[in-house]
Amino acid sequence: MNWFSSRESRVAFAALCGIAAGVLAVMAFHTSTVRGAERLAPRGPLELTAVPIPTATLSASTPSTAWITATSSSGPFCLTGFVVSPGLASTLTLPTGTATIQLQIIDNYGLSHPEITLFNGVTGGITPYDIVLSYGNQICAKQTIAFEAIEYEGPGPGTTIDLFGQAMVLAEHGNTVTITSSTAQPQ
Repeated sequence: MNWFSSRESRVAFAALCGIAAGVLAVMAFHTSTVRGAERLAPRGPLELTAVPIPTATLSASTPSTAWITATSSSGPFCLTGFVVSPGLASTLTLPTGTATIQLQIIDNYGLSHPEITLFNGVTGGITPYDIVLSYGNQICAKQTIAFEAIEYEGPGPGTTIDLFGQAMVLAEHGNTVTITSSTAQPQ
């Protein structure tokens, strides 16, 4: 009896051919070059560094906007942690405006991400957040990452809110990442 004459033998042979074709396809995919893609692999060892977030102030006149921007000196970087804490700079009268923050720009590309409430103007609840954990993954860029914080007008008088915190930055050795706060949108 011929080995290839039984149905089971033909099915087994077809399965082996399919596996072999799949392995060859995966090997070809992994070794092929992606045209137009810039290589962003690190040239040296990576370092994890804590960088303070300078105070950004949302003024009592609402709406009020502040930008917190991380900028790289020489190449790609990732924010592995970005903790922003709100602090009240004045006596609180409720109800007042609500303050939120959201990721707005990566490398000059405008984005639309969910807002995260840092201060609830109705209840007075203050919530520090790790923005990276809230979005679910590291946030990486070639040069710039910018967050916009907004204090929205509420039913009562506004209150001054100071935002401060710390970022954990993963970057190549020698690549300095600075974080700035401003009321002007980054260019």
